[in-house]
Amino acid sequence: MDLFRRSAALSYEMAYERFLDRPPELPREWADSCTSDDHVLNLTAEETSSMIEELNEVVRRWQIKAGMHGDDELGVEPVALILQAFRWVS
Repeated sequence: MDLFRRSAALSYEMAYERFLDRPPELPREWADSCTSDDHVLNLTAEETSSMIEELNEVVRRWQIKAGMHGDDELGVEPVALILQAFRWVS
């Protein structure tokens, strides 16, 4: 599992690096609609699990909406959403 997670982390980083190289080429509405946020919260393990459940419910709702689009629908593009929550180690 550790090897998989490390490989996934590298893949995410490479995908984000490709995106960062492209904003001048992207239509303005796509460049403006993207975000990269990070937060370190003081939570218990139980609160963290609850937060993840809530966030996954939001993602599931958007997966349903995304599934309603046709493959060739105008303006529809793949969007990466990477959700990581882990105990901060300093």
